[in-house]
Amino acid sequence: DVEATDLNLGVKAPEVMDLFARTIAKRYLAGDHSYGQADMAMNQLFSFAHTVGGKGLPEFAWQAFVAFDEGEFIRDGEPLEQQGEELTKEWLGRIGLLVGA
Repeated sequence: DVEATDLNLGVKAPEVMDLFARTIAKRYLAGDHSYGQADMAMNQLFSFAHTVGGKGLPEFAWQAFVAFDEGEFIRDGEPLEQQGEELTKEWLGRIGLLVGA
């Protein structure tokens, strides 16, 4: 779909990937997607960008990917508010995505 959008609409693949990442993140924050759904979508985007696209993720999509990736891990000794989904939400806030934004 990324390549088709690139060809059909004249939108470059990095822009499509950034838009996809922004849409997934916003829908997650709005409660439209569970963490698992959003994380899986971002993992698929990462896979596409590195295997099919071959160039990796553009900057915004990379930051959104990292936000979800950070939420995958529970770290011993860290406060609960800095774990899992809470950490993902914090990272998304750092890149300018807030609930209702």
